[in-house]
Amino acid sequence: MKDKRRISLFLGLACFIGILIIFGVNGFLGVYDTIYVTAGEYEQTICPESFKYKQEDSHVEVECGEIIHFRYELSNRRFSSYSAPVQASVWIGKQKVADLFSRDIGIKPFGKLMLEWDFDIVEQLGPESIVGTYTVKVERGEVGRNVIVEVSSPVIARGIELEVDEQTNYLEVESIIRSFPWVTKVRLEGSYTGVDLYTGKQIPEGKKVLRITIVYQSFSHALTGEEVGIIQEQMLAALYQELGASLQS
Repeated sequence: MKDKRRISLFLGLACFIGILIIFGVNGFLGVYDTIYVTAGEYEQTICPESFKYKQEDSHVEVECGEIIHFRYELSNRRFSSYSAPVQASVWIGKQKVADLFSRDIGIKPFGKLMLEWDFDIVEQLGPESIVGTYTVKVERGEVGRNVIVEVSSPVIARGIELEVDEQTNYLEVESIIRSFPWVTKVRLEGSYTGVDLYTGKQIPEGKKVLRITIVYQSFSHALTGEEVGIIQEQMLAALYQELGASLQS
Protein backbone atom coordinates (compact mmCIF):
# COMPACT_ATOMS: atom_id res chain seq x y z
CA MET A 1 0.00 0.00 0.00
CA LYS A 2 2.79 2.35 0.93
CA ASP A 3 4.61 1.56 -2.30
CA LYS A 4 1.49 2.45 -4.31
CA ARG A 5 1.21 5.75 -2.47
CA ARG A 6 4.86 6.49 -3.15
CA ILE A 7 4.42 5.68 -6.82
CA SER A 8 1.34 7.92 -7.01
CA LEU A 9 3.18 10.78 -5.32
CA PHE A 10 6.16 10.27 -7.61
CA LEU A 11 3.96 10.29 -10.70
CA GLY A 12 2.11 13.38 -9.51
CA LEU A 13 5.37 15.19 -8.80
CA ALA A 14 6.76 14.14 -12.18
CA CYS A 15 3.66 15.49 -13.95
CA PHE A 16 3.93 18.76 -12.03
CA ILE A 17 7.61 19.15 -12.94
CA GLY A 18 6.81 18.27 -16.55
CA ILE A 19 4.18 21.02 -16.68
CA LEU A 20 6.68 23.51 -15.26
CA ILE A 21 9.28 22.48 -17.84
CA ILE A 22 6.79 22.85 -20.70
CA PHE A 23 5.72 26.25 -19.39
CA GLY A 24 9.35 27.33 -19.05
CA VAL A 25 10.30 26.18 -22.53
CA ASN A 26 7.26 27.75 -24.18
CA GLY A 27 7.09 30.93 -22.13
CA PHE A 28 10.70 31.78 -21.32
CA LEU A 29 13.36 29.79 -23.13
CA GLY A 30 14.25 30.95 -26.62
CA VAL A 31 15.95 33.84 -28.43
CA TYR A 32 14.45 37.26 -27.79
CA ASP A 33 15.19 40.55 -29.49
CA THR A 34 14.72 44.29 -29.01
CA ILE A 35 15.23 46.95 -31.68
CA TYR A 36 16.01 50.54 -30.69
CA VAL A 37 15.60 53.13 -33.44
CA THR A 38 16.99 56.64 -32.87
CA ALA A 39 16.39 59.61 -35.18
CA GLY A 40 17.30 63.08 -33.98
CA GLU A 41 16.71 63.35 -30.23
CA TYR A 42 14.08 60.62 -30.03
CA GLU A 43 14.52 56.90 -29.53
CA GLN A 44 11.79 54.38 -30.23
CA THR A 45 11.88 50.94 -28.66
CA ILE A 46 10.34 48.00 -30.48
CA CYS A 47 9.40 45.63 -27.67
CA PRO A 48 11.11 42.24 -27.34
CA GLU A 49 9.32 39.19 -28.61
CA SER A 50 10.42 35.61 -29.19
CA PHE A 51 11.49 34.95 -32.77
CA LYS A 52 9.37 31.83 -32.90
CA TYR A 53 6.18 33.89 -32.81
CA LYS A 54 4.86 35.82 -35.79
CA GLN A 55 5.89 39.47 -35.62
CA GLU A 56 4.03 42.42 -37.07
CA ASP A 57 5.79 45.26 -38.90
CA SER A 58 6.79 48.23 -36.75
CA HIS A 59 6.59 51.83 -37.98
CA VAL A 60 9.03 54.69 -37.44
CA GLU A 61 8.52 58.26 -38.64
CA VAL A 62 11.53 60.51 -39.34
CA GLU A 63 12.31 63.71 -41.21
CA CYS A 64 14.52 63.60 -44.27
CA GLY A 65 18.11 64.53 -43.59
CA GLU A 66 18.17 62.63 -40.30
CA ILE A 67 20.51 59.67 -39.86
CA ILE A 68 18.62 56.73 -38.37
CA HIS A 69 20.59 54.72 -35.81
CA PHE A 70 19.63 51.11 -35.09
CA ARG A 71 20.59 49.09 -32.02
CA TYR A 72 19.63 45.44 -32.16
CA GLU A 73 19.80 43.50 -28.90
CA LEU A 74 19.63 39.72 -28.83
CA SER A 75 19.05 37.73 -25.64
CA ASN A 76 19.70 33.99 -25.66
CA ARG A 77 17.50 32.53 -22.90
CA ARG A 78 18.49 28.95 -23.55
CA PHE A 79 20.77 26.37 -21.96
CA SER A 80 22.73 26.03 -25.21
CA SER A 81 24.78 28.46 -27.29
CA TYR A 82 23.20 30.15 -30.25
CA SER A 83 24.71 31.17 -33.61
CA ALA A 84 23.22 32.57 -36.81
CA PRO A 85 23.88 35.13 -39.56
CA VAL A 86 22.31 38.53 -38.99
CA GLN A 87 21.61 40.88 -41.88
CA ALA A 88 19.94 44.27 -42.21
CA SER A 89 18.92 45.71 -45.57
CA VAL A 90 16.73 48.45 -47.07
CA TRP A 91 13.85 47.67 -49.42
CA ILE A 92 11.50 49.78 -51.51
CA GLY A 93 8.52 47.58 -52.21
CA LYS A 94 9.91 44.20 -53.30
CA GLN A 95 13.30 45.54 -54.39
CA LYS A 96 16.37 45.61 -52.17
CA VAL A 97 18.17 48.93 -52.59
CA ALA A 98 20.92 48.84 -49.95
CA ASP A 99 22.71 46.59 -47.45
CA LEU A 100 23.17 48.07 -43.98
CA PHE A 101 24.73 45.30 -41.88
CA SER A 102 25.92 41.71 -42.13
CA ARG A 103 27.59 39.55 -39.49
CA ASP A 104 27.70 35.99 -38.18
CA ILE A 105 26.97 36.00 -34.45
CA GLY A 106 27.42 33.65 -31.52
CA ILE A 107 25.83 34.01 -28.08
CA LYS A 108 26.60 31.93 -24.99
CA PRO A 109 23.78 30.36 -22.94
CA PHE A 110 21.75 33.10 -21.24
CA GLY A 111 24.01 35.70 -22.83
CA LYS A 112 23.25 38.95 -24.65
CA LEU A 113 24.62 40.68 -27.73
CA MET A 114 24.15 44.24 -29.04
CA LEU A 115 24.57 45.05 -32.75
CA GLU A 116 24.51 48.57 -34.19
CA TRP A 117 24.30 50.21 -37.62
CA ASP A 118 23.17 53.46 -39.28
CA PHE A 119 20.72 54.16 -42.09
CA ASP A 120 21.92 57.38 -43.80
CA ILE A 121 19.40 57.86 -46.60
CA VAL A 122 21.36 60.53 -48.48
CA GLU A 123 24.65 58.65 -48.24
CA GLN A 124 23.31 55.19 -49.07
CA LEU A 125 20.48 55.91 -51.52
CA GLY A 126 21.33 59.33 -52.97
CA PRO A 127 19.65 62.73 -52.56
CA GLU A 128 16.98 61.95 -55.16
CA SER A 129 15.51 59.14 -53.03
CA ILE A 130 14.94 60.81 -49.69
CA VAL A 131 11.23 61.25 -49.05
CA GLY A 132 9.13 58.08 -49.08
CA THR A 133 8.51 54.74 -47.41
CA TYR A 134 11.32 52.26 -46.81
CA THR A 135 11.40 48.83 -45.22
CA VAL A 136 14.42 47.93 -43.10
CA LYS A 137 14.52 44.14 -42.95
CA VAL A 138 16.37 42.64 -40.00
CA GLU A 139 16.94 38.93 -40.63
CA ARG A 140 18.43 36.27 -38.40
CA GLY A 141 18.70 32.96 -40.18
CA GLU A 142 15.25 32.12 -41.48
CA VAL A 143 13.38 34.54 -39.24
CA GLY A 144 13.30 38.29 -38.85
CA ARG A 145 11.21 41.41 -38.64
CA ASN A 146 10.47 44.50 -40.69
CA VAL A 147 10.74 48.11 -39.60
CA ILE A 148 8.75 50.47 -41.85
CA VAL A 149 10.51 53.85 -42.03
CA GLU A 150 8.30 56.75 -43.13
CA VAL A 151 10.52 59.64 -44.24
CA SER A 152 8.79 63.02 -44.49
CA SER A 153 10.06 66.42 -45.53
CA PRO A 154 10.25 69.19 -42.90
CA VAL A 155 8.25 72.35 -43.49
CA ILE A 156 9.44 75.95 -43.25
CA ALA A 157 6.89 78.69 -42.54
CA ARG A 158 7.61 82.36 -43.27
CA GLY A 159 5.40 85.37 -42.65
CA ILE A 160 5.35 88.51 -44.81
CA GLU A 161 3.54 91.86 -44.57
CA LEU A 162 2.73 93.19 -48.03
CA GLU A 163 1.72 96.74 -48.74
CA VAL A 164 -0.51 96.83 -51.82
CA ASP A 165 -3.03 99.14 -53.48
CA GLU A 166 -6.34 99.08 -51.64
CA GLN A 167 -8.20 97.74 -54.68
CA THR A 168 -5.80 94.80 -55.15
CA ASN A 169 -7.57 91.47 -54.83
CA TYR A 170 -5.89 89.05 -52.41
CA LEU A 171 -6.44 86.16 -54.83
CA GLU A 172 -4.11 87.87 -57.31
CA VAL A 173 -1.42 87.96 -54.64
CA GLU A 174 -1.96 84.33 -53.69
CA SER A 175 -1.83 83.23 -57.33
CA ILE A 176 1.62 84.77 -57.79
CA ILE A 177 2.90 83.27 -54.53
CA ARG A 178 1.67 79.78 -55.43
CA SER A 179 3.43 79.92 -58.79
CA PHE A 180 6.78 79.49 -57.02
CA PRO A 181 8.33 76.09 -56.17
CA TRP A 182 7.94 74.45 -52.75
CA VAL A 183 4.95 76.60 -51.75
CA THR A 184 2.41 74.19 -50.24
CA LYS A 185 0.17 76.53 -48.23
CA VAL A 186 -0.70 80.23 -48.32
CA ARG A 187 -2.80 81.70 -45.55
CA LEU A 188 -4.12 85.25 -45.17
CA GLU A 189 -3.81 86.21 -41.50
CA GLY A 190 -5.30 89.70 -41.84
CA SER A 191 -5.95 92.72 -44.09
CA TYR A 192 -5.62 96.26 -42.68
CA THR A 193 -6.18 99.84 -43.85
CA GLY A 194 -5.58 103.07 -41.95
CA VAL A 195 -3.63 101.61 -39.03
CA ASP A 196 -2.05 98.18 -38.84
CA LEU A 197 -3.80 96.67 -35.82
CA TYR A 198 -0.86 94.34 -35.25
CA THR A 199 2.04 96.82 -35.34
CA GLY A 200 0.24 100.13 -34.85
CA LYS A 201 1.92 101.59 -37.94
CA GLN A 202 0.12 104.14 -40.08
CA ILE A 203 -0.78 102.75 -43.49
CA PRO A 204 -0.54 105.25 -46.41
CA GLU A 205 -3.83 106.41 -47.89
CA GLY A 206 -5.02 104.22 -50.76
CA LYS A 207 -2.95 101.30 -49.47
CA LYS A 208 -3.64 98.22 -47.37
CA VAL A 209 -1.44 95.70 -45.61
CA LEU A 210 -1.84 91.96 -46.15
CA ARG A 211 -0.37 89.77 -43.47
CA ILE A 212 0.37 86.39 -45.10
CA THR A 213 1.89 83.10 -43.89
CA ILE A 214 3.62 80.98 -46.53
CA VAL A 215 4.53 77.33 -45.93
CA TYR A 216 7.34 75.77 -47.95
CA GLN A 217 8.02 72.05 -48.30
CA SER A 218 10.06 69.96 -50.70
CA PHE A 219 9.13 66.35 -51.37
CA SER A 220 12.52 65.49 -52.86
CA HIS A 221 15.02 66.78 -50.30
CA ALA A 222 15.41 68.54 -46.96
CA LEU A 223 14.65 72.17 -47.70
CA THR A 224 17.03 74.76 -46.21
CA GLY A 225 16.38 78.27 -44.98
CA GLU A 226 18.80 79.61 -47.55
CA GLU A 227 16.81 78.01 -50.40
CA VAL A 228 13.58 79.49 -49.03
CA GLY A 229 15.22 82.91 -48.75
CA ILE A 230 16.23 82.87 -52.43
CA ILE A 231 12.74 81.84 -53.56
CA GLN A 232 11.12 84.48 -51.37
CA GLU A 233 13.32 87.23 -52.84
CA GLN A 234 12.26 86.17 -56.34
CA MET A 235 8.64 86.07 -55.18
CA LEU A 236 8.75 89.62 -53.77
CA ALA A 237 10.32 90.87 -57.01
CA ALA A 238 7.46 89.30 -59.00
CA LEU A 239 4.82 90.77 -56.66
CA TYR A 240 6.35 94.24 -57.04
CA GLN A 241 6.60 93.95 -60.83
CA GLU A 242 3.06 92.67 -61.39
CA LEU A 243 1.09 94.34 -58.57
CA GLY A 244 3.37 97.06 -57.21
CA ALA A 245 3.39 95.22 -53.88
CA SER A 246 6.23 95.74 -51.42
CA LEU A 247 7.15 94.72 -47.93
CA GLN A 248 5.70 97.02 -45.29
CA SER A 249 8.45 99.39 -44.17
